[in-house]
Amino acid sequence: MITKIGNSIVFYGAGEVFSCTHSQPFRWREMLFSDPMTALAWAKASFIGDRQVAQQALQNSRAAKAKLIYCSVVAPCAEMAEEHFARWERALEAVAFDILLSKFSQHQELRRKIVSCDGLNFIYADKTDSVLGAGRSIEDMLEGVEFSGQNIYGLALDRVASTLGKSESDFLFSGGKLPIAFKYVMSAMRA
Repeated sequence: MITKIGNSIVFYGAGEVFSCTHSQPFRWREMLFSDPMTALAWAKASFIGDRQVAQQALQNSRAAKAKLIYCSVVAPCAEMAEEHFARWERALEAVAFDILLSKFSQHQELRRKIVSCDGLNFIYADKTDSVLGAGRSIEDMLEGVEFSGQNIYGLALDRVASTLGKSESDFLFSGGKLPIAFKYVMSAMRA
């Protein structure tokens, strides 16, 4: 479901083009992913050092399973787990932005859709996710309930719409190449 509330695009569901589980293959970091959530699961597991879950993410072809994989990441060293996850949360929006920039720049129709929403706020209305999502459902938001989540996925979409909308004629399609932003993010994450 997708709806406009005020100056916001509020969405939830795998069938919605802006959803993290919307299936539209794209290349990111020289790998092919079926949806943004699978790419996020791989990135999180790789960053935390959970090689088993990173491998599961690469083998996953079902968007519905991607969120479960993302949530199953475990730090290999219990003593460092809190620090690893805190560093991941600090890098999450930049990584999500880079993944989404890759997806939306590689498909002209998706690019047109997100650029047409430039200036609007994206809200990922997942009532069970208060980090990537708003922590509220679309129904809650239609009733005027303010969201309490961080909406990191929505903020990343805001940045993608703005980035692609700024220089529509100058933007070069990535062609599957790694955007410069991600190289910076990965080096900052390792620091």
